[in-house]
Amino acid sequence: MCCNLDRNEAAYIQRLVDYISSTLQCKTFKVAEHEVGIDSRANKLIMKLNEERSEERLFLGIYGKGGIGKTTLAKAVYKRIANEFDCSCFLESVRERSNQPDGMAKVQIKHLRETLMDNKINSDLVVTEIKNRLGNKRVLIILDDVNHEKQLASLVGIPYNWFGPGSKIIITTGYKCLLEKNNGKTFDIEALNDREALELFSWHAFRRSEPVEEYKELSQRAKDYANGLPLALEVLGSCVRQRSKPEWLSIFDRLKTTLPIHEVLKLRYDGLDKKEQNMLLDLACFFKGYDKDHVGEIYCGVLKYDPIFGMQVLNESCLINTSKDNKLLIHESIQEMGREIVCQESEEPGKHSRVTENIQSIVFDGKGTFHVSAHDFEKVKKLKFLKISGVLLDRCPASLSNQLPYLEWNGYSQKYLPRNFHPKNLVQLRLPHSQLKQIFMDKKVHPSIAFHQSLVSLDLRKCENLRRLPERVNLISLRSLDLSGCSKFKKFPEIQGPMDCLEQLFLDGTAIEDIPPSVKHLKGLQVLNLKDCKKLESLPSEIGEMKSLEVLWLGGSEVITGQQQLSGLPPSFTQLTNLQRLYLDGCLSLKTVKSLPSSIRFVRARGCVSFEQYSIPTSEGSPDDRRWIFTDCVKLGKNHGNKPYMYSKSQLMYMFLRNHSDSL
Repeated sequence: MCCNLDRNEAAYIQRLVDYISSTLQCKTFKVAEHEVGIDSRANKLIMKLNEERSEERLFLGIYGKGGIGKTTLAKAVYKRIANEFDCSCFLESVRERSNQPDGMAKVQIKHLRETLMDNKINSDLVVTEIKNRLGNKRVLIILDDVNHEKQLASLVGIPYNWFGPGSKIIITTGYKCLLEKNNGKTFDIEALNDREALELFSWHAFRRSEPVEEYKELSQRAKDYANGLPLALEVLGSCVRQRSKPEWLSIFDRLKTTLPIHEVLKLRYDGLDKKEQNMLLDLACFFKGYDKDHVGEIYCGVLKYDPIFGMQVLNESCLINTSKDNKLLIHESIQEMGREIVCQESEEPGKHSRVTENIQSIVFDGKGTFHVSAHDFEKVKKLKFLKISGVLLDRCPASLSNQLPYLEWNGYSQKYLPRNFHPKNLVQLRLPHSQLKQIFMDKKVHPSIAFHQSLVSLDLRKCENLRRLPERVNLISLRSLDLSGCSKFKKFPEIQGPMDCLEQLFLDGTAIEDIPPSVKHLKGLQVLNLKDCKKLESLPSEIGEMKSLEVLWLGGSEVITGQQQLSGLPPSFTQLTNLQRLYLDGCLSLKTVKSLPSSIRFVRARGCVSFEQYSIPTSEGSPDDRRWIFTDCVKLGKNHGNKPYMYSKSQLMYMFLRNHSDSL
């Protein structure tokens, strides 16, 4: 009896396998209503699949932003190559199905019941059934819309040894980390080009492959707005079909505030965790174009969690990107979608989480000048992000939110910040072009500023009335301090203890008369700008203790005077063992350039009318990467016959170019 059952089971399994193999090969599989641009992309993907040896198991992900056509491409490839495998399966909407109650178990059952046509499969035996029935078969498995590793583990196993040699597992996903973590290959799907996009739009708008003549210009607008996204083109085409030109224009006007594009992008937004959703809304409403690292510092300082993972998720979801100079890029449509979501969070405007008392962020970056009552800011108690430009207050606010981690107020019109402003969470304070005389009215500065623990960036550029900072500071997290152009600022504060995080200090154009010896505490300083400090007459010998300094501007200052005039530069310069670039333009009293460390790679002295001689330090590395430029240095020119000259490439390159300033 047992043997009989075994034979029956074997025959039954074989019939099911044969059924799958034959039925799915012949099955009509609808890819899309209009398969525009699909063939060329399918050919590329199939070529990528064939790059591996025939017996290799391959895991590949079709990756791209929401609405770009990942599912359509997967269907097209499945339809073309399914009959080349012993068995094949296309399982749609894996994410949506698995998120339902008992979702993954149901997806597993659906997986086998639909492919093996066996409604008796027990959920407890799904994995066993897959291994037993498909373990020796060369299979093609396509899982649509995968967003979690658990889905892969439950449906195809990791490391994909449930199936026979030569099997291909393809997923569509917006999460590149799934592919990288599980050794998958990536196929980045391209957006439609202009010709393809216009054709697809036309099929949905006009039921033909090209626009009607009188609608060509409007069709171009629709095509451009959709940005090559097939789903967006389809939705837009459906919206304008059989409508008049005025109706088209009305729809286009509403696109920036209503559904079509945002619904496409919201597919990806809805798949994010709550933290990533909130982060996207913050970025869309506030931080577009900001430095990615600076935004990360704000999140670490205020929300007390590392945003790296969240930003990585958003990047891999094609919702944000980063430019070459590390700026956050967010497509206009995504930004508009985020703002729309915020506005829909409550029907009462006063309760918008990012838009009264419950406001979390304010952005006003309009052109022109606007007069606003200080009282409006005093009643906002939960503010976390504030960016304002061109707003004039009637008086100094009595208070600002102490929860602020980010405050940027370009052109702040008051002489002081509010007396009761003690922002312990502050990470970035930016008040360029402001009317500040000092940070607070009281000479006794609250320790929340002078000894702030979280402040990373302090930007007071072009505050032409600023005279002083706190007399003593110890900002242990500060990385950048910018006082450039503060023409009345005379005294740099004493540094109380180590400030090793400070990397950039800009004092150019200030009225400082000396640098305190306590600069020795700036062990991590890499860039120091003292250009055009007309009243700065000396540098302390302690400057030699700034071992991390790489770039130094002294041009236009009077630091090369008095006792230092004979030697030109302080002897302690030789201790700056990492100094690579030195700018001495316009140092009128400069006579010699000596006392330089062997690390120096670039020296420029333009318009140094007293400059007569220099000495070249012994090089640490190749001389070919060292450059000295002297322009309009009259006395030096006389010593060299007023002729430009250059040594051979194998030697240290010297340059003396008179009257060629523009070329440098």
